[in-house]
Amino acid sequence: MQDKGITLAFLGCGNMGRALLAGLLDALDPNTETAPLVSRFILCTKTESSAQSLQKELSSSSFQINIFHANNNVVEEADVVILGFKPFMATEILQASGMRKALEGKLIISMLAGKDCQQIGDIVTAGDGKVPLIARAIPNIAARYRQSITILEKTEPSLSSEHSAMVGRIFGLVGNKGLVPELHLLKL
Repeated sequence: MQDKGITLAFLGCGNMGRALLAGLLDALDPNTETAPLVSRFILCTKTESSAQSLQKELSSSSFQINIFHANNNVVEEADVVILGFKPFMATEILQASGMRKALEGKLIISMLAGKDCQQIGDIVTAGDGKVPLIARAIPNIAARYRQSITILEKTEPSLSSEHSAMVGRIFGLVGNKGLVPELHLLKL
C-alpha cells in the first residue's frame, strides 16, 4: 500500500472536506522520488453542482482525482476513507446497501462533529459485527492553508502503529496536530 501511495476517498466534500483536500493537494507532490503518501484521490459529492464545482476547482491538479456520486464505488476503491459529510447523514450513508462490506479492512477517518469512534462503529456494523478501523480527527478550516490545529482522538482499542502514523501524517501535512483521549474530546 505505501510503496505506490494510498488511495484516499472523501465521502462528502463540503467546506471542511474541501479545506482538507486543498491543503493536502498543496502539501503533496505527486512527482517526488520518495514513496508518495497519496497516489489517488476519490471524491464523493451529494449533488451534481458540487461535483461540477470540484471538477472546475481541481482541473489543474497533477494528481489523479476522480469524482463520483455512488458511495460504495468510492469506498471499494479506497485504502483510507475520510468521512466529511454532515453528522445527521451518518446512518443513511454508512448503513446504505453494500457499505458495510465495502468498508471492511479500510481505515476510516471521521471528521463528523459530535460522533465518536464507537458511535461510528455502531452505525457501520448496526451493532452486529466486527468494528472497522476508525480514527477521529477534528481539523479546522485553516487546513486549506496548511495552518490547521487538528485534534486527533486517542481511540480504544488503539489503532496499529502503522494506521496511527498514517492518520498523523495525513493531518500533519495540513498543520499541527495533538492527540487527546476520548473522554476529554467528548467535552469539545
